[in-house]
Amino acid sequence: MVKKAVVPAVVFFLLPFFMTAQDVSFGGKFSFGTAYLHLGDSKSGSYGLPENTLVSNALVQLLMTVSAGDAVRAYFGGSVSDYALTDISGNDAVLQQQHASLDKAYLKLRLPWFEGQRMRLSMGKMPISWGYGTVFNAGDIVFGPEPESFKNSGAFFSGVSESSLSDLRTSTDWMVNVSVPLVEGALVVEPLAVLPLESGTDAAVSEESELYTSLTDSSSPLSGKTACPRAGGRIMFTPWLEQLETVEAGYLTDFTAAGQQFYAAADGNLYADYNLCASFSLFREGLSFTGASGTVKKYTPVEQTAESTEVSLGLSKLYTVISSDTGQSHTLSLRAETLVYPFSGNIKVFASGGFTFTQVLSSSVTYLFTRTSPDSLAGQGSSAQEYIHLLALNLEITPLSPFTVNVTVVLPDMLHAGEIQELSVSCTYRF
Repeated sequence: MVKKAVVPAVVFFLLPFFMTAQDVSFGGKFSFGTAYLHLGDSKSGSYGLPENTLVSNALVQLLMTVSAGDAVRAYFGGSVSDYALTDISGNDAVLQQQHASLDKAYLKLRLPWFEGQRMRLSMGKMPISWGYGTVFNAGDIVFGPEPESFKNSGAFFSGVSESSLSDLRTSTDWMVNVSVPLVEGALVVEPLAVLPLESGTDAAVSEESELYTSLTDSSSPLSGKTACPRAGGRIMFTPWLEQLETVEAGYLTDFTAAGQQFYAAADGNLYADYNLCASFSLFREGLSFTGASGTVKKYTPVEQTAESTEVSLGLSKLYTVISSDTGQSHTLSLRAETLVYPFSGNIKVFASGGFTFTQVLSSSVTYLFTRTSPDSLAGQGSSAQEYIHLLALNLEITPLSPFTVNVTVVLPDMLHAGEIQELSVSCTYRF
């Protein structure tokens, strides 16, 4: 009921800005694909799925941007998706589901501030970026340290192409954020309030994650999402050094026993671009749950704080290679990111390499390693398997600039490279 009342209220509130809008632009993407999914006996049994499944998926995302001068800007975006799971052996439909969501509906205002500066007020259902990291970001205490599509990657992993990296972190929520410059170009303070206007967080996610939303259970006390109101803020310092570009720290609380979260982050360039983030939580009450092995685990607040401490590190480098024969330039991109829970021993490592042969053809390799203790606080939703190695090979064809075709093969285990966990083909049109 709250969601149904909020959407018309936001539209009515923003309607006057449409009347004076100087610029209206549209964007979005259309994508569809199909995937063959092969699960072993343990995985298919755990998720109630057949061993061989055909996944069909279609997704439409639309975004409208409305501007009135340089002081007012509004964003509206929504998505509609349809996916179905079919048992190949029996040709029976396992699941068919349609989903429509309002992904973005927010307003940005630039207001006068001291000494000719301007502060920025943002309100509505919107994304926000705290910390750094494309795949793993321990500084993102608002939405969690990893994307939706990676939270149960021990069971499902569809790989990532270079063009889809920007789709990994697209979660949104209802919030109010103010960016206040204290020292022009050097020091900014941002108060934040996250409002529980929906039952949980209805995130806008990429098509890779949409394939598996119905198959995975990513609930976790460390997910960074809650139905309770949250408030906090961050402070950002910009030294304007190549070696250390930005330093920031932040705090968020939900006013419940799940407590208070703190983070600190920095990024810069030391031959390669790097980012480093760390966060921890303070709890006021203990927690107990039944782990995957059936053991009941009980944690004191201090033990929960230790288990929730996480660190992420990311490195990336871009090279330009000139062919001596043709003089044509090629691009080689390398990326490695890791998420570590130092007190529980849980770790995730993501590595990718992409090479652009021509403007039409490129390829990439992505690798994911996970070590998870199923009875740890951060790994309670995992299977009993502790070590997971997944390798994905992707071929991307761009016959026209906004249109791409991706073919991906995922190997379920480095020791059994002859097997295939997933074979998928998808097409995406961006505009």
